[in-house]
Amino acid sequence: FDLSPKPPRASGTLRAAFVGRLVALKGVDILLEASAPLIRTGQVTLDIIGDGPERERLSRIIHDEGLQTGVRMEGWLDHTVLQPRLRESDLLAFPSIREFGGGAVLEAMALGLPPIVLDHGGPPELVPAKAGYVLPLQNRSQIISDLRALLEKLARAPEQLKDRSHAAQAHVRQYYTWEAKAKQILEVYHWVLGQRTDKPTWGIPMGF
Repeated sequence: FDLSPKPPRASGTLRAAFVGRLVALKGVDILLEASAPLIRTGQVTLDIIGDGPERERLSRIIHDEGLQTGVRMEGWLDHTVLQPRLRESDLLAFPSIREFGGGAVLEAMALGLPPIVLDHGGPPELVPAKAGYVLPLQNRSQIISDLRALLEKLARAPEQLKDRSHAAQAHVRQYYTWEAKAKQILEVYHWVLGQRTDKPTWGIPMGF
C-alpha cells in the first residue's frame, strides 16, 4: 500500500473511480445510471478501470446516454500505473451487489479515496463510518436513487471528503499493513500462551 498523504484535490468536478472486473454483479451499470445526470451536467466524472464481459454493454450505455465526455473506460491498467491513476480521483464508487472480500476497496482507502459501497458481503466490514459511505442494499431503483443523492451531495461540497480521506488511510495504517497484522498475530500468541487473559479482538468491522 502507498500510504503517503493524498495531494489536495483540484477544485471543480467531482471525480469518481471504479476498479474491478466488468461483470454484472459489480453494479457498474447501476453506477452509470445513478451518475448519468451529474455527468451530463459536468458535476461528476467517472473513471472505470477494468475489463470483462460487460464492457461492450457498458460502452453502449455510455454512448446511448451521451456520457462520452465524462466517462473514461480504457480496460485494465498495469498495477504500476494503477495507484497514480486512482489518485487522480476523489473517491471510489463500488456498488457491487456480491463481494466476499473487497481488495479494491482497501487499496483505494490506502490511497486516500473514501469508498462508497453497499451494505452486503465483505466491503462494509472494511469501511468505518467516518472513512467512507455504506449504502443499504435495496432494490435496484432505490440503490440508484441513494447513490445519485450521495454523489449530488458530494459534488456540491467535495471538501467534506478531506476528513474521510485521512480517516481511510489511518484505518488501513492501523489494521491492514503488514506491521499491523504482525502485531495482531503477536497478541493472539500472547493469549494462547496465557500471557493475557482477554481474547484479542479487533471488531467486525475493524475500528468500529
